[in-house]
Amino acid sequence: MTKYAQVILPLAVKSDFTYQIPEMLEGQIMVGCRVVVPFGNQKLYTGLVKSISSEPQAEVSSVKIKSIESVLDAAPVVTEKQLELWAWMASYYVCAEGEIMLTALPGGLKPQSAIWVYPGDVLPAPKEVKNKEWYILQTLESQARISIPQASELMQVKNPLLPLKQMEAKGWIRLEYEMGVPYKVKTRTVWGLTDRLQADEDISKVLNELSKHPKQEAALLHIIAAGYQGKKLSTRELKDQHQVSASALQTLVKKFIIQAEEEVIDRTQKLAGFRKRGEGEQLFDWQQQALHLINQYFSEIPLKPTLLEGITGSGKTLIYLELIRQKIQEGLQVLYLLPEINLTPQVINRLRTAFGDKVGIYHSRFSEQERVEIWHKVLTGVYEVVVGVRSAIFLPFEQLGLIIVDEEHDSSFRQSEKVPYYHARNLALWYGNHWKVPVLLGTATPAVETAWAAKEGKFHSVQLNRRALDAIPPMIDIIDLNHQHKFKLSNGIFSDRMEAAIQAALDKKEQVILFQNRRGYAPYQICRKCGHIPQCIYCDISLTLHKQAKELKCHYCGYGHQVSLRCEQCGALEVETEGIGTEKIEEEIHRVFPTARVDRMDQDSVKSRSAAERLIEKMELGETDILVGTQMVAKGLDFEKVSLVGVLLADPLLFYPDFRSREHAMQLLSQVAGRAGRRRIQGQVMIQTRQPHHPVFTWLKDGDYKGFLEEEWKVRQELSYPPFCRLIRLELRHKDAVRLGNSARALEHILRKIFDRSVLGPEPPPISRVRSEFRLQFLIKISNKASPDGVRKQLLTGLENWYKHTEYGNVRVWIEVDP
Repeated sequence: MTKYAQVILPLAVKSDFTYQIPEMLEGQIMVGCRVVVPFGNQKLYTGLVKSISSEPQAEVSSVKIKSIESVLDAAPVVTEKQLELWAWMASYYVCAEGEIMLTALPGGLKPQSAIWVYPGDVLPAPKEVKNKEWYILQTLESQARISIPQASELMQVKNPLLPLKQMEAKGWIRLEYEMGVPYKVKTRTVWGLTDRLQADEDISKVLNELSKHPKQEAALLHIIAAGYQGKKLSTRELKDQHQVSASALQTLVKKFIIQAEEEVIDRTQKLAGFRKRGEGEQLFDWQQQALHLINQYFSEIPLKPTLLEGITGSGKTLIYLELIRQKIQEGLQVLYLLPEINLTPQVINRLRTAFGDKVGIYHSRFSEQERVEIWHKVLTGVYEVVVGVRSAIFLPFEQLGLIIVDEEHDSSFRQSEKVPYYHARNLALWYGNHWKVPVLLGTATPAVETAWAAKEGKFHSVQLNRRALDAIPPMIDIIDLNHQHKFKLSNGIFSDRMEAAIQAALDKKEQVILFQNRRGYAPYQICRKCGHIPQCIYCDISLTLHKQAKELKCHYCGYGHQVSLRCEQCGALEVETEGIGTEKIEEEIHRVFPTARVDRMDQDSVKSRSAAERLIEKMELGETDILVGTQMVAKGLDFEKVSLVGVLLADPLLFYPDFRSREHAMQLLSQVAGRAGRRRIQGQVMIQTRQPHHPVFTWLKDGDYKGFLEEEWKVRQELSYPPFCRLIRLELRHKDAVRLGNSARALEHILRKIFDRSVLGPEPPPISRVRSEFRLQFLIKISNKASPDGVRKQLLTGLENWYKHTEYGNVRVWIEVDP
């Protein structure tokens, strides 16, 4: 077998220069690349070095040759298009391509290394060996090798590599490095006939011989019957379904009648189950007109993204289905992006009703092994349609013909928890523009930036202003909690009007959704005697009470402790809760409506994909009367019997310290209101608030989203916020608040020299300390006319100058583009 080697060429030469490799290598190498060439002798490499050094700017010493021991993948697992996307992301979002690769690839495809300890060639004298070293040597006498975690346990040290390398230097042990990918094909043992039983007469002869052994005969008959059906039975199937014993199978093996085989199991098979929805849903005339207009826009050159703006319940999904059908007929693939994992069951049921097993699902609740198999099915074209959340944008499509971004306004499309920070909608727009793939953005409440792009003619716009089946838009009722409390009209967390409306819906056998965008029982506990509020010891935030778990917990770092009836500060028994979470609402419903069947949908109750699917199924089958939830219940769910939606407290949505708070409040309240009355019964939406005259409620009641947009554009233009500029956020983190403050002031000085008055900060974010790290942030406003590449180069140059000061070297900087 031919061995190969990497040749790492110098970067100091002209980029357009091509080195002609000696004839023995049979190829060419481009400057600045890593290439693979056949592994040969020293004479060959001498010729290679001479060839390279013929270029005056090249340095022979910079040529490195490393051996390649094995190839991890028989065929590429990523495509050229993916690599181009990663390169663009690295440039635009100011991060490394390696960070993007780690985000894009399923864990099962990420190469992992392992170090193993083997016995060495030198046998040490007992006096030379320390106790910790002796444990290693003794263990190697009874087993072939030791892993690093096992060595750590044996030596009782956190990192055993240093003492192990010292042992290796003495020849006592040998360390070997292995590289591989975690993904392994799943198999099962099945049973089939041996080669000697190919003809029917051979089989008849054997059966006659086994007539005196009924258990063996029965086992063979089951295996033969399965074979005629094109199947093979596993040991478990033979045992559980046909009561075949292991001894009967082993006897047949010894007689060379049957043989065991390893059969590959498709892990995605169990993902294929779905409940069929009504078939034959037809488009109305006005939906057909919208579909015709979209197809017309898709055929135009130059191709622009299309915004499908349809009110809730207008039938956007039906239009998506027809577009998908058209692309499949053209032999193309479709990517259907959703903001929430919990929306996939309903969507996948509709798609699989229409398209069967051509449809795949991709999100983080699948195991890494399952995600690898889905990845390969997309790469090989087995899946023609993929429904997924933001990470699905990284799948290896070869024939992508359409990208649908449903609920395009939703902030869940933005990854803001870790690097790389990105927005899946923006990646879809880049992909569509770069590869000329149609992109359809669907929503009832477009993002302010998206709506502006449509107004400016950068996007096409298609409107759906009617509800399907002529359903009447819900009636919206704003309830003033100040009035309720003044006249003592509320019963606990429910106003008198909301309580009456819930009871009326239950009496009519209709369903209710109650929305509160805070999980847990209560945001915090407080001592009425001394005013103490339990805080996280690692973050600057109060601990949230989870009553069912009897725990106070931080939602940022996970720290928590058991609930105590006494104040941890003064010991008084006067501890009370403040605020309401979904757990408290569920408890209150059981008190006020004791016969109602209640379910809760939030991160605490929906931790697996099966849990979410079961909750949705119970709502669809009418087994749940009241569904309580966070924003999970607000997005895209379609329940026929929901007639009432209640928002327990809208105020936190309105006053979050973010320039997008009004936009997010308007979108979320519009979306949650759209869950009510989606068929022929008019729905009702009740919103409790202490700010009943807030303009968001006026726009909401009037159904005037365009009026909201006009006002929001005006405000943002005056204050210079997107879409009238672009933003870059820098966040500095360090465990020492003083050092962080000093480094931030130094960076401020550098940034203001580059960007002048466009720099805001440094200021602490809303949560100024997370996981023991203090945080300060800058916001840089960039003109839309400025070159993105030029801005990034200036920013990186400024950061390099700042990092030259050694005292700032361990202050971490996070860069978020378009925060």
